[in-house]
Amino acid sequence: MGRETGPPMAQLRAASALQRLVPPLVVLAMQAEQARWNGRGPSAIVLRDLADALAADVAAWTGRVAERAAALGFAVDARPTTVAGAGDPFLAGAGALHDPEAAHRLLGSLEHAADVSRHSVEDLRDTDQVARRIAVDTLEGLDRHRWMLRAHDALARCGLDSSAS
Repeated sequence: MGRETGPPMAQLRAASALQRLVPPLVVLAMQAEQARWNGRGPSAIVLRDLADALAADVAAWTGRVAERAAALGFAVDARPTTVAGAGDPFLAGAGALHDPEAAHRLLGSLEHAADVSRHSVEDLRDTDQVARRIAVDTLEGLDRHRWMLRAHDALARCGLDSSAS
């Protein structure tokens, strides 16, 4: 019998790139829920709808990332201590979040996750094309939500209610 070897280097690099995606996505999902539950102000209903859609999409993307890592023979680490170390400077505090702060913090967390996703897409270029497609899909979705949140944030900062349009 031959000696068992570990996973090929390409799989290790792919799993590492996928793992880097998990903490910022988990933080973003939590930030979206925080904004959804605690958003206050004239456009809270619109923010709630945006945050609800974002949380659902992020949960789906995070699941795809974790499932691909499992298919490569690895398990992602989404423990609270790992997620807490994600380095997101936009974490919301406890209690009510008033517009435009709520939208601004959520947008900051989204942009942080998009930056990590963009780096993962590049890191996956020569490793695992299925994992790269998942990272590209995640980045594409984050960009779509960023566009909507930027519009909402701009209206909130101007004192306009985005639900009136």
